[in-house]
Amino acid sequence: MRLQHCCYVQSVGKIPNYRNKPSSTDFQLEDVEKYLESAILYQNVAELLQKREEFAVVEDDFGPTLTQMLIRGKKPSFSNLGRVVRYVKLNEKDLKDYQPGEILTWLQFSSSDKGDDNNAKHLRYFKEHNTKFIIHSLTGRNIRDFSNCAKDEDEVHFLPHSTFLVCHSEVKNRKNIIYMRQIELNLCKYVILWVDDHIFHGWWENKGHMEKASTLGTQVNVHFMPKSTTEDTLAFLRSEFGKRLKSSETFRIVTDMNRDNESSPNDAGIRLLCQVRKLGFHQKCLIFTSNAWEGRRKLKKVFQ
Repeated sequence: MRLQHCCYVQSVGKIPNYRNKPSSTDFQLEDVEKYLESAILYQNVAELLQKREEFAVVEDDFGPTLTQMLIRGKKPSFSNLGRVVRYVKLNEKDLKDYQPGEILTWLQFSSSDKGDDNNAKHLRYFKEHNTKFIIHSLTGRNIRDFSNCAKDEDEVHFLPHSTFLVCHSEVKNRKNIIYMRQIELNLCKYVILWVDDHIFHGWWENKGHMEKASTLGTQVNVHFMPKSTTEDTLAFLRSEFGKRLKSSETFRIVTDMNRDNESSPNDAGIRLLCQVRKLGFHQKCLIFTSNAWEGRRKLKKVFQ
């Protein structure tokens, strides 16, 4: 039996005046994450972490699937990041949790689906439910090859405690449509902040490393925070969520050396590391570079 929606939703905080911010409704733009720097928390981060531990993880038909993956030596895929949908029934009280600018966490494994809104299955689901979530997924797992459901389904699962920013909501034909962007706020023990200008591209070659780290075992939950620019990364680290990582022994940073989307592309990784250190973060950092000697030279030039 599934829990009522209110039983596995935890409100985290909100971004003041979110509706009036530029591009606030565009849930597929990374730019909206910059506004997290001004987020107001309903509880401080320490209280949120304590509250998080009070909730049992509720499996949503995912436990057997994950076990099957690990036995086969397979892994869920990050290769299909992007737009997914989820259909639910919400009452008026539930809907109040989903105002633009609200930040919330789903405490259980949660399924969603890829595909065209006009296919027969989606139309049937929408008819049976009063609310559709349209979500930009960052780290949802595509489990199509391992699901016990019909083969025409293309499922994406979110890990327990996945967090979302509500970007926009509307009512069409008496149905609620809520647009959200998945975000990572490091409310877990093992966190990797990964910065790469191609991290949101489907062909990005390093997704395999993320997939490997995500299947270290059912008792180890590794959360990735994908960012594509130095600016977006620093905005997060200056937020209340980012600040708590300064004292974390299990937080790591991974970055590429070159980023073509920045004004000085050839030393983007070094500039990021320099700014991160100035903010007081001293955890280990891995920099991907095609030339180790040149990379060390750039490091020595800045950190001498």
